[in-house]
Amino acid sequence: MNIALIVPPYADNDLEMACKESIGICYLAAVLRDNDFEVTLIDADLLGLTFHATAERILHGKYDLVGFSVLEGTIESVEAILQLLVDGGLESHVLLGGYFPTMLVEEVLKKLPRVDSVVLGEAEYSLLSLVIALRDGRDWRHLPGVASRIADGVTINPCDTPCAVDDLPFPERDLLPEVLRRGGVTGVVGSRGCFEGCSFCCMNRFSQLSGVVGWRGRSPVSIGDELEQLVEQWGVRAVSFYDGNFIGPGEQGVERAHAIADEIIKRNLDLHFAISTRADQVERELFLHLKNAGLSEVFIGLESMTQRILDLYNKHTRVEDNIKAVETLEECKIYFRAGFILYEPHITLSEIRENIEFLAKMVDMHYCNKFFFFKALRVYRGSLMEGKLARQGILIENNWHVAYNWKHAEVGEYIRVTGQICSQIINIVQQIQPFEADIKRYFETLLGKWNIQVHSAVLLMIEHGAISQNSYMDLSVKAADELKTIRKKLQRYTSIQSRDVN
Repeated sequence: MNIALIVPPYADNDLEMACKESIGICYLAAVLRDNDFEVTLIDADLLGLTFHATAERILHGKYDLVGFSVLEGTIESVEAILQLLVDGGLESHVLLGGYFPTMLVEEVLKKLPRVDSVVLGEAEYSLLSLVIALRDGRDWRHLPGVASRIADGVTINPCDTPCAVDDLPFPERDLLPEVLRRGGVTGVVGSRGCFEGCSFCCMNRFSQLSGVVGWRGRSPVSIGDELEQLVEQWGVRAVSFYDGNFIGPGEQGVERAHAIADEIIKRNLDLHFAISTRADQVERELFLHLKNAGLSEVFIGLESMTQRILDLYNKHTRVEDNIKAVETLEECKIYFRAGFILYEPHITLSEIRENIEFLAKMVDMHYCNKFFFFKALRVYRGSLMEGKLARQGILIENNWHVAYNWKHAEVGEYIRVTGQICSQIINIVQQIQPFEADIKRYFETLLGKWNIQVHSAVLLMIEHGAISQNSYMDLSVKAADELKTIRKKLQRYTSIQSRDVN
């Protein structure tokens, strides 16, 4: 059988999206190729393919099976590509996999008639079983971890328990050359699942539907073997761990993280790596050890500096944990990127002020490596938050997605005004993306501080009831003038660069 695994174009132009491998289909390909199946990986998002170009590649390949790895941000892309495939007379078996179709399997199969099946959860071996059954001409609808239509309904077969993560083959690296060519991120999965239950996330629900509960970590030796292979075979010098939480739960998680650092040091691997962690797991001794092994950046999910909102998100952390975490990373001289979900439906102006005051201090820290924080809660389908807000009667359905209204009108006004003014920086942020790291960081710092100043000024106006057309225009003009100073610095830099090249 000839198989194509597809990553559709991502519909949401998120400025934080990095050039990276779609590691999920790389694992699927590894298992299939180990069993002598021919697999082509088409990452349309990485390659910048349009819907039409993606459909043309699929039709040209005459594949027996076409599988799409689907996120909430790519479901509309899948719809558009499927219609083009139908128009082109595609005869292949079409399946979907990933978080989104696993959570919404019945909705997906009812809305997308050209989809033949959905592979649920961690799909490496359920996909393999399905492919073998299709090859052999056997009935596949009863297979574990596979969902499909029967008559007017949908049948959903529970997953078998996935294999141990150490038993999986290393992912195929078809996509890595293009990622490296574009200066992107080499990904390694050191663990699967999560031991917490943040209400805005669907990872735990996905694990349950995969037949497992909680967090499962690979052994330090296995991780060391993969890192060594990346260094020796691909010349990789920087890696990002795609784990929801690198460290893992409790003292055993800390001991394992120390052991991973030991493994990297013992093998003399000359590389830098980035990890994700929780605020309450940032501990000086461990992070200095990881730094000695090559840790260069930490993504830390702070989410809010208001305890009520941390509790709403089921973070099981305190504001004090967040403060201590960033202070510890600053003291350890480790760069960090703080995850923040500032706005949620019930937030008040006073809570926004609490957060802005902290953000203003954080962007002044030397090792803070992120400067744009003003994001609203995104309600992912299948998350605990979706159920919570639905019970409150404030969800708004929008085709595949859901949204909500702000409880406090003044918050909605604040978000509207700041959004209009701060949208001016989008093209500048895009312009500086190709710059060298230090120069890029310099301009991002300037833009981040400008952004916070604008948000603070708008907040002050609304708190004092001073928003009017004139006051809004005055603030917009002042912000634009201040932004001109940054633009002039950018123009001088690009002019110097142009002269140096010539």
